Amino acid sequence: MSGPPDPDQVKARLAAAAPGLIATLLPGGRMTGREYRAKGPDGSTWAVVMSGAKAGHWLSGAADLRGRSFLSLIRDAATGGDHLAAFRWALDFLGDPSHTPAPIARPPPAPPLKPPDPGRPTYLKAEPFAWDNPVGHYLQGRGLDPGDFPWLPRALRFHPSLWNAEAQSFLPGMLGPIIEPFGHTQIGLHRTYLALEHGAWRKARLDSPKMVMGRMAGGLIPLVRGASRKPWGKAPDPDRLLLAEGIENALAVAGEEPDYRAAAYVSSPNLLRLVLPAQFRTVLLVCDRDGENWAVTEDRDLAIEQWRLEGRQVETWLPPPGCKDAADWLAEQRKETIP
Repeated sequence: MSGPPDPDQVKARLAAAAPGLIATLLPGGRMTGREYRAKGPDGSTWAVVMSGAKAGHWLSGAADLRGRSFLSLIRDAATGGDHLAAFRWALDFLGDPSHTPAPIARPPPAPPLKPPDPGRPTYLKAEPFAWDNPVGHYLQGRGLDPGDFPWLPRALRFHPSLWNAEAQSFLPGMLGPIIEPFGHTQIGLHRTYLALEHGAWRKARLDSPKMVMGRMAGGLIPLVRGASRKPWGKAPDPDRLLLAEGIENALAVAGEEPDYRAAAYVSSPNLLRLVLPAQFRTVLLVCDRDGENWAVTEDRDLAIEQWRLEGRQVETWLPPPGCKDAADWLAEQRKETIP
């Protein structure tokens, strides 16, 4: 392999060498249809799809470990969950002399020729953020303390009348622009529908209280600017970036970590589509407790793997047991401190 090792190239070569790889990782197994089954390192039966569209997908019986690539199989079967060690193991297996993955410069995504309506006219007509307007009251109801934010999350806005197809009516809502991290242009609009109940602003009681207009692939909702206070397009090098799936979760941890620039990535599959600017040398990924949602966990693991291969320092934040996410944890913390 010439040049710096590329994770996608390594995964493709592992897939081509699947029979020998699987015999090395999980010896003594047998084929059942398209699946190879053998005893894994935890003593349970591990099943690996060997061909077809899902080649590389695997499952461990006892530990409930799952993955969607032969590289993730190496990670959990041979290197104890260590992403970088798995990459080096793969290079050794493939006979590549390079043992240190070089940072990979991924080009920013090309903008679509005719992007869908990103909702910018709706966003510009909305009311700017304030702690004493419905969006500010809603966020305080989720546990946020205005005193933790000397600089307002100005990207958020309040709109009194947004159409909602589920309710078949106009509802108030919180708006967040979805921007492309390199060009800093708006590509979509995130809407959180709100309702006033018993004098308090809450998320509307809908099956889908959060919706996206335009597109979100590869985009972020910018929230706070971190220690530098510089605009996102002028972020210093190096800079720290805090990422969470939802706006509320990102702000919940940003109040505790004021040095980090904070953003929401909207949805877990979008993690794999993000291309982060090089100046974000440190990434803090805010995680939820998703229980048995292995697909979300796998998306996170693959994103973390890619960021580390790009030379970034990656840390994770997880709420304590009993709390679903950062916003719920912060709300519980606030209940304990209010007399």
